[in-house]
Amino acid sequence: MRRPVTMLTLLALLLTALPGFTGTAEAADQARVVRGKVLKQLADGNRVAAPRIEVKLVHARRGVVAETFTRTDGLYHLRNVRHGRYEIQIEHRGETLRFAVVVDGDVEDVAPVILR
Repeated sequence: MRRPVTMLTLLALLLTALPGFTGTAEAADQARVVRGKVLKQLADGNRVAAPRIEVKLVHARRGVVAETFTRTDGLYHLRNVRHGRYEIQIEHRGETLRFAVVVDGDVEDVAPVILR
């Protein structure tokens, strides 16, 4: 006995036939993470975590693609980042610090940023 084709099945078949449709591969491509740490340098030379510092990930053509604030331990995680070349921007005392980063793996660890 044959089962009738439902609209949902038909829609799924049509979508997978479209040029450029990547299905779950696209979702996997979105699973990249950029992570790093922001520290403050004190007058005595010690470094401490810099909480609540805004961190932006900027793509040359797409603009800001992710943004977050550092946690109390100074760490930040930018999730769902596609492979590519980006700039990390950190605002501090009216100045924008910029650092280049290339995302080409599942997790990109960025060198710690030291604020003075």
